[in-house]
Amino acid sequence: TDTRADHLSAQIDQVVFSVQQIAVVLIQLHNPEGILVPTAIPVQIRASGNAATPGGLEFLEGTLTDQTTTDAGVAGILDANGQGYIAFTSRRPGDVRLEIQPGPDYSTVDSASQLVTFAASEVDRLAIRLPQADFRTTAGDTFDIELELVDALGNAVNGKAATVFLVESCTGGTLSTLTTFLDSTTLSIQATASTEIGACSGNQIVGAGVVEGAAFEGSSEIFAVDPGPIESLEVFAAPTSVVAGEDPVNVTATAQDAWGNTNTNTEGSLSLSDDLGPLTLANANGTHACGDFLHGTAVCSATLYRGGLGRKLTGNLASGVSGESNTIHVLPGPAASIDVKVLAASVEAGTPFDAGLQLTDAYDNPIVLAPEVFDSAQFFDEAGEVDCSLADLDEDATMATFQCVCTTAMDENTL
Repeated sequence: TDTRADHLSAQIDQVVFSVQQIAVVLIQLHNPEGILVPTAIPVQIRASGNAATPGGLEFLEGTLTDQTTTDAGVAGILDANGQGYIAFTSRRPGDVRLEIQPGPDYSTVDSASQLVTFAASEVDRLAIRLPQADFRTTAGDTFDIELELVDALGNAVNGKAATVFLVESCTGGTLSTLTTFLDSTTLSIQATASTEIGACSGNQIVGAGVVEGAAFEGSSEIFAVDPGPIESLEVFAAPTSVVAGEDPVNVTATAQDAWGNTNTNTEGSLSLSDDLGPLTLANANGTHACGDFLHGTAVCSATLYRGGLGRKLTGNLASGVSGESNTIHVLPGPAASIDVKVLAASVEAGTPFDAGLQLTDAYDNPIVLAPEVFDSAQFFDEAGEVDCSLADLDEDATMATFQCVCTTAMDENTL
């Protein structure tokens, strides 16, 4: 078999491409019988034609070994198997003729050529058409849009199947749908991001897709989205740490629809409650006063009586719509009373018994005290001072247990 290099060949799967589609040409070195010759030789590719104008034709880098760009195309080296490939695209429609020539040291090797056509009127973008001009809808309501594949001049493109992904341009919109169609289609969708208040003054349907390996995108005209019916209240309380009965809590409640949009048409009064019910003196859990809703938001001032490290408030509308706040740490106020309890069923003179001691604020919230504070406590009964010593402190450090001894017997006694 004759193994000398005789000629180059160019092979391509198709000869017609869309503008900006990638064309790949396989280059091989053959002997006179057409068998591949495993030799790495330099080649130079020259491009000509009406689609090979400067700024229109672009070769992908790194497809040939030691690939470089020349005035007329690219140059590089075939691999050790005697083959390589080039990939390129054109931004303009028309023909590209490739002349593939061996390096100067291989003048006896015949060159090869390949004609590639880049066709115009291919898909340039996605046209998304709303039901009408100056379109307005309500969050969550269904409406129809028309999707159509068009070229750079806006003309409809026929015979193309595309897969398109659609979303809303406004942050918070929940539209997320994938659809496949031929040329054009009508699709029923829902937009959920309101344009009535907030950073997004106008919503759009935005689409991106692929047709025959080429990516494209498009967007609708701007349209308005009104918020939907009230579904919940977003309640925020600050500060998040207060003293019971002393520090006011500022509460903001915002009326929202099912998609988190502020409903600016909200009317009615707001009330605040906790797990005991409304914040009232009668419930001994606090007081509150709220202003009217303005642009979907109402502001309240509350004073909380019940202590706790994970308290939450609930905002309520007369319609039954409600919402829960963030957690609030309600710390006890200054000590207002000392509570002492004899923990034994009966007491015998001279015999130790357990007694509990707890300090509470004006709202009966137990106060956390260190053991050394309890060490200073003095106990008395009807006969005088009683000898008591600290025995234990509960897990919350609010109840201390003392071991006491009364020395005088009597029918009724008070510690």
